[in-house]
Amino acid sequence: MSQISDADEYLERTFLSSASVTAGNTIRRWMEDAGLTTWVDHMGNIHGRVNGLDPSTPALLIGSHIDTVVDAGKFDGTLGVISAISALKVLKISKKLGRLRRPVEVIAFSDEEGVRFHSTFLGSAALAGTLPLSALNISDKSGRTIRDILKQSSIETTEESLIQLKYEPKSVWGYVELHIEQGPVLESLGVPLGVVKGIAGQTRLKVESWDRMPELRNLSNGRQKRALSSGQPFLDLTLVSQHGLEAVKSCWIRVYPQNSFQGIDSPLNPALLLLFLYFLPSDPDLVLLLLSHLSQDLHHLCH
Repeated sequence: MSQISDADEYLERTFLSSASVTAGNTIRRWMEDAGLTTWVDHMGNIHGRVNGLDPSTPALLIGSHIDTVVDAGKFDGTLGVISAISALKVLKISKKLGRLRRPVEVIAFSDEEGVRFHSTFLGSAALAGTLPLSALNISDKSGRTIRDILKQSSIETTEESLIQLKYEPKSVWGYVELHIEQGPVLESLGVPLGVVKGIAGQTRLKVESWDRMPELRNLSNGRQKRALSSGQPFLDLTLVSQHGLEAVKSCWIRVYPQNSFQGIDSPLNPALLLLFLYFLPSDPDLVLLLLSHLSQDLHHLCH
């Protein structure tokens, strides 16, 4: 799967791009080979299901997403889908697949990262019933809407069909997802397992500069990720001493070119500098403090 990419030098699969469609077709073949009944829903999610002994029993859902960020890790998302299919294939080979006490459904979500349309969790939000109907009219940088892209893949999606995607809670017994986010970090530390201590809420800022903040030119690498530190010329992060290293480890600045959400390997417009500042603290009070502090620093630079 890591070889199926829209880019030659790194892994990139955005929502229903050419590579994503190829990856989805591959996943569907693997599902069928594992003995699952498959279909693609009206948001491009790929489903594979085995009913077991009692199809009316609430189902166990297993899965993850198969879209990626730009320059992605090969395990992020895809591992959760492939591992689920592999486990069920083992049951098929051992002739135990039909003896499951409840239905098991594997779902490969079409979009989690939100790179193409700047709107995350399109696939899972549709199944949860939380995706606004207006989302079908969101456009990518070429001007094509989500509805257009779905139609291009022979998926005719209407407001009514989008509503019908919702899974009723009583039909779901549970959801399991195997996911790797910090594999290289753990490997470098020699730690086999990382314990999740909190769920980080995402906070993003968009900053535009028309040659008014030359200090920011030092950060104009579109695929670069930098931790907040006192070394950044435009940030006076006294928060580092106030909150310790945890604040620095939990918060990142990413600098991207125009029309890119997760980053892209191309130069910035020399007249316009666009930054997307991306914070991931798990403490909401720290988020507000960071935003206030950062806004003040940027305000002083601009005036």
